[in-house]
Amino acid sequence: MSKRNKPLILGIDFSQSEISQLCDSGYNAIRGATGILETDNNQFCIPVSLEQVDILFVRLYNGISANNNDRIKSDDSVINSLCLNQLTQEVIKNNGFVVIFAEPNVCQEDFMFVGISDIGVSYYNGQNFPPVKITNANGLLGQSIPIPSFQGQEIEFNNFIGIDVILERFRSSAEWLVLSSTLQSSVYGIPRGEDGIKPFWIARSTHHDPYFLALFLRKFIKYRDKIITTQGEIPHSPLYSGVLVLPSFGKNSINVAISLIGDSLKRCNPEVFPNIHDWLIDFKPQNVQNFYTQIGNIEKKAKSDINALRLQAKNLHEEFKWLDLLLSSSGDDLIDAICSAMDFLGINTIKVDETLKDDTRKREDLHIRRQDVLIAIGEVKSTRRGASEKFISQLKGYQIKYAKENECAPPKGILFVNHSIELAPDSRFPFYASDDVIMELKDSCILAIDTVILHNLCQDILKEKITLKEAQSKIQDSVGVFSIN
Repeated sequence: MSKRNKPLILGIDFSQSEISQLCDSGYNAIRGATGILETDNNQFCIPVSLEQVDILFVRLYNGISANNNDRIKSDDSVINSLCLNQLTQEVIKNNGFVVIFAEPNVCQEDFMFVGISDIGVSYYNGQNFPPVKITNANGLLGQSIPIPSFQGQEIEFNNFIGIDVILERFRSSAEWLVLSSTLQSSVYGIPRGEDGIKPFWIARSTHHDPYFLALFLRKFIKYRDKIITTQGEIPHSPLYSGVLVLPSFGKNSINVAISLIGDSLKRCNPEVFPNIHDWLIDFKPQNVQNFYTQIGNIEKKAKSDINALRLQAKNLHEEFKWLDLLLSSSGDDLIDAICSAMDFLGINTIKVDETLKDDTRKREDLHIRRQDVLIAIGEVKSTRRGASEKFISQLKGYQIKYAKENECAPPKGILFVNHSIELAPDSRFPFYASDDVIMELKDSCILAIDTVILHNLCQDILKEKITLKEAQSKIQDSVGVFSIN
């Protein structure tokens, strides 16, 4: 039987012979491993990137979440960490399917490890099951409580896209678990509700207060901002994706998986499943093929042009890397970035430290010149939060010292500050905003320049919103707090 490239199916902790059964059924299936099985020698393997997976089948074993940091990456794994929760999220975000076959004695933590929340019951058969407390994305606290087995026989099935028929067919092989007593389960990273995950039951007990034994955590798929809920409303449009939580069916789990692909999942989202006659692509009429050949040639040239443009963009970005550093750097890197920015503006800067002997006391950072005439001395500062008024006092001291040593009037000072560098520029508050500080700056002939504003000034020149001459005049003629408005 010919094999189709899509959907790509990843089977976690299924045997290689079971994966071969999927391949023999005509599907593109590969095996992954968590390292929990003895045959995998404590090695985990995710052999494809997360976004490639259309359907994820997981055999969920007890202890899958324990000691996962001690497992070793297989040579065949393209993923460096065992991130099943992220894999589940990625598949659902891409409108694919995740099917979990829960083996006996699995715990709430095991479900959390694959990204499923609120599985398990708080009270069953006279026993209390305390909830597991989540402390962070990777760490869990609380008692490991196995999901209890369902001891009853009376089970009813919800009629839904043929899944109920498949479960009924393999009912005798099922090792039913009491997955939940409420419909609260969800997928980490995916919102709940009509715009996200909405759980409903596939199988449940027939008690007055039923226990849920199989769940579908369904995600409605939007098409042009409209939720699609009825087949045929928009031709060939997806309906929904989601996570199907089932019990283990022992050796029949792989047969249930194959039946789900062929009989049910494609009815949820046909886009994951191409036409079974997709081999017709190789038998197009020649006049049609001619157009596809032209399309291929155009795409090839476009790809080449795009790669060339990307390389140009990368090289140009490297040339203007100092613009990034104006927003993010400190110390010598920030001084270098400011020198590059001033050079870009046509203003010459000299790093004073490079002109001094090693034993000379600290002075201002920069001498700023235009046409070989000193127009200011400069000091460069960076902070994690805010801008200190001590920076102004320090620069005033450098002005006085320069005047004494050179027997001249105190020169203008320019204070460059990259403040609050842990925040994005649009989240930083204006600095030196009080009237008293602004007046002190003006009285001391100091221009305080926020490096975010300096960055914006350079951007305006690149956008041709302001000329170099205008920018030079603004810096040379201004005191107080620098503004480009």
